[in-house]
Amino acid sequence: YGNELAGAIICGTVGPDVIPYAKGIELLKPLIDSGKGDDSDPDLLGVLLGGLFERIEEVKLGNEWICHDPYVQMDHAMDPFDAFTQPTSNEALLQFIEMVEEVNSEEWAAAVPLDLPIYNIAGDEDPCGAFGEGVRTVTGWLVNSDHNVEEKIYEGYRHEIHNYKDLKDEVEAGIVKFLDRNL
Repeated sequence: YGNELAGAIICGTVGPDVIPYAKGIELLKPLIDSGKGDDSDPDLLGVLLGGLFERIEEVKLGNEWICHDPYVQMDHAMDPFDAFTQPTSNEALLQFIEMVEEVNSEEWAAAVPLDLPIYNIAGDEDPCGAFGEGVRTVTGWLVNSDHNVEEKIYEGYRHEIHNYKDLKDEVEAGIVKFLDRNL
């Protein structure tokens, strides 16, 4: 958390029950323990993150959950640093699941420094954020533990709110306003 932080911007908040943590650990830990940590199983990724596609009508690339724009989807899919459309190792997937589980609890929210201003933003069609519910839950935990938190949910947008042509200027302006108030 660090005392040197002047503020935190949380974008694409996952929230509880989006990723099946216990199942992920149960499936991945034996693979890693048997020396298959560097291996990748796309079917396993689908089992653990398949819920991201429940409300997506047409899935071709496997990343349609990020944005409605096919150009953004293709750019994302071609990115060599994108671990979710390139083979994701079992070890990396386990670390991702463990990290997300760690920051999805009331205990996590209570451990965040009280004087740290937080800006929690997401699209209401973002499957990672349980279509807005995860974002609202995390904001609620922070508010209930007396944190200074602002929330902005953009209606009609998925995960990468900063990549929508018609929205990115508004997202940027909101971030700049938050930073100006808190830096």
